[in-house]
Amino acid sequence: MLIDIDKEKCILCGICEETLPDIFEIKNNITIIKKPVITEETKTILIRQLEEDCPAGALKIKENKDNYKDKVISFYVVKEKQ
Repeated sequence: MLIDIDKEKCILCGICEETLPDIFEIKNNITIIKKPVITEETKTILIRQLEEDCPAGALKIKENKDNYKDKVISFYVVKEKQ
């Protein structure tokens, strides 16, 4: 699965970072997805729950239709708090 955050909706509440700090980080008032492609089954369950729990509805999951394992994907800078 591929994780995406709508930068216009994200309110920097921190629920994603609190639940999965190895995947999400809020630093200097920006949200970073450190690992946008998730393959571990236990984490996919938590990500799906986070998608439902996100108060802003900013977290979105895209199913892997391609094999992302061989591709390099850098982190996303999602939103800077103003």
